[in-house]
Amino acid sequence: MNEKQMFSVLVRALGVLVVLAGAKQLWYVFARLIWTEGRYLYSFSQNLTYTLVVLALGAIIIRQPEWFVRLAWPESESSN
Repeated sequence: MNEKQMFSVLVRALGVLVVLAGAKQLWYVFARLIWTEGRYLYSFSQNLTYTLVVLALGAIIIRQPEWFVRLAWPESESSN
């Protein structure tokens, strides 16, 4: 396994961690629907938007790690 492939695996692992963080936030959003009493720092729509953005970002990182690999190893460098 060369450096580019290892970096791709690490990027995918980071994507999994981001999706897990989004899932945790999604749990908080659902819990907020059940337990409505209490004071919250952000509105429900902000929490839901943040959750959806984090889940989408994690999915993109998992599905397209080549984007990040190309940032670390430009094509001109890999052809040498």
